Amino acid sequence: MGLRILVVDDHEPVRRSITSILPKRSDWQVCREASNGMEAVTRAKALRPDAVLMDVSMPVMDGLQATREVRKHLPNAKIVLVSQNDPAVVRQQPIQVRVDACVEKDKLTEHLIHSVAQLFPEATAEPTDPATKSPGEEEFAWLQGGGKMGELIRDTDWTRTPLGAAPSWSPALRMIVRFLLANRFPQLLWWGPEFCSIYNDA
Repeated sequence: MGLRILVVDDHEPVRRSITSILPKRSDWQVCREASNGMEAVTRAKALRPDAVLMDVSMPVMDGLQATREVRKHLPNAKIVLVSQNDPAVVRQQPIQVRVDACVEKDKLTEHLIHSVAQLFPEATAEPTDPATKSPGEEEFAWLQGGGKMGELIRDTDWTRTPLGAAPSWSPALRMIVRFLLANRFPQLLWWGPEFCSIYNDA
């Protein structure tokens, strides 16, 4: 059936960002989302996912407490902490939890798929044909979807702007652009001393 993943984060733009990255693997599917730790425990028990991508700081029940609860019912599920904090700091939290991997939020595009794939060695990597990718697709491999503005961003020659070539953009800028484009509410980003503007379809 493929890998079934539960995505847990209290911020919808983060969940959207994660769910836009995972379809790069056609054999993986997001079976459900949860917006807090209590929901995560309930849905994990009902759905029995293979992996849980767990935010740390959430209302109702934080990710560390939720991880402990999920472990009681699904000892074999793989749990990946997704945090703004340094993974080393997360692992040293007073509440001892056993997690299988940690991914920093500003490095989701670069590390998420690899981190999850390493936990399931029986699942072979999908072959990719470099000839099928255009230079623009390679340059913006971190940016999926985003409607018309997403297309415009991928089609723009950013070397002609103060932001420079897209591969040189900082992880923080990439993360904000992904979240902004995934948001249904009108959002505008001014970046840098020149106030370069990036906004979403809304």
